[in-house]
Amino acid sequence: VLRASEHVPFINITQLTRRDKKRAEIWFDDVDPALVAQSQGLAPPESSGPIQTSGTSSSSTSSLVTGQNTTLGRCIALDCEFVGVGPNGKDSALARCSLVNHHGHIVYDTYCKPKEPVVDYRTWVSGIKAKHLTDAPSFEEVQRIVGKLIQDRILVGHAVKNDLKVLFLGHPHRLIRDTSHYAPLQFVKGKSPSLKRLVQHFLHTEIQFGEHSSVEDARATMALYRMHRLDWEAKVRKDFHIKGKGKRRIRKPDLGSAEFQDFIKA
Repeated sequence: VLRASEHVPFINITQLTRRDKKRAEIWFDDVDPALVAQSQGLAPPESSGPIQTSGTSSSSTSSLVTGQNTTLGRCIALDCEFVGVGPNGKDSALARCSLVNHHGHIVYDTYCKPKEPVVDYRTWVSGIKAKHLTDAPSFEEVQRIVGKLIQDRILVGHAVKNDLKVLFLGHPHRLIRDTSHYAPLQFVKGKSPSLKRLVQHFLHTEIQFGEHSSVEDARATMALYRMHRLDWEAKVRKDFHIKGKGKRRIRKPDLGSAEFQDFIKA
């Protein structure tokens, strides 16, 4: 189902209700230490299945997480880790998916069990191992939840079309904020800078030492968006001829609330 060569129904979500070296540290209060390690991307959890569905963490030393606001909000950042399937493992399949809110708090973070046999776990970059996927949620379940969470929201990511592609989800172009395409972030002539270089250049922070963390990468893209948000949104309003705020009322439950759990389960 996840191979690019196969015909898979394209889902329109509007129809769906990482280590050493001196890397920037993120500290949390009143959070289980194991969850801290997970959310920092320092060590992917040993168990398979859902990692953390919501986060109430706060940051005191990192620009990647800011403030105490743990509501779902109007903006959400997405990043995924892939494994290789198909001939020689050249096709990509979803293996981990992470979403964070406007302030970098975890909204949803889970492993995902591919429908096809994994040929290459790409562990050196993805951090994914076989044990992580044994009892992981199905692709359909992850796709359904992600579809609900991003619906009608501004979606932030780096080359986010690749993440949407493996999820087989669509998203309105006017609601996508891609750090790999936004002109003020393109400081390298001739090509789009990697997320690692963008974070080094604009945030003066180091990420992606060895294995990547989809939580860390999602937080990094959101931090870049926050830095440029006002100008970026003004450009979008101009490009799409949006008058006024152009906002549609959406649900903004607190990530630790029963309302949020009911929302993603519905």
